[in-house]
Amino acid sequence: MKKNSFVLAVVFAIAAMYSCSSNNSDSASKDPVTAAKDSNDQKEDDKTLAVTEDDSKFLVFAADAGMTEVQAAQLAKTKTISDKTKEFADMMIKDHTAAGDEVKMLASKKMVTLPADASDDHKKAISDLGNKKGTDFEKDYLSMMVDDHQKVVDKFKDASENCKDGDIKAFAAKTLPTLQAHLDHAKTLKDGMKKS
Repeated sequence: MKKNSFVLAVVFAIAAMYSCSSNNSDSASKDPVTAAKDSNDQKEDDKTLAVTEDDSKFLVFAADAGMTEVQAAQLAKTKTISDKTKEFADMMIKDHTAAGDEVKMLASKKMVTLPADASDDHKKAISDLGNKKGTDFEKDYLSMMVDDHQKVVDKFKDASENCKDGDIKAFAAKTLPTLQAHLDHAKTLKDGMKKS
């Protein structure tokens, strides 16, 4: 009887260890944006989130978009052919890093969890982009910049009009003209490549 109890105890201990390590690997492999949203949902349930759910989702979106732009621009600096696109990439790094710092300060102040890295989808897009070379890379990078900035401009415009938190709303309104300028610049560069 003692032997059976001991065997059962060992089996339960191993099962418990496996369960814990399985849960840890699930959270470690979870998409960074999903993990941040889940954390904010929990904070909302606990009444520790200092802003509305929509406002927290906007900050998560802004952080993800900014990290994506910086990572894509860093890649572009190593693979781009034209000086104009390299200058654009430099501007992306500078402007999106500055905006990212503001998002981090706002998130800290408002008790919002941000993603630790860009979303899995964005990381895959950057990885796929990294497999391109020469003009193919440059065309795809500029297309990505136009598409991404159109989405970002739309989200920031919406946030500048509809966010409930005054600080977040002001940040969106202040940042929107820079993002619109990025979109316009990316379109100009992309159109220039079509003509060449």
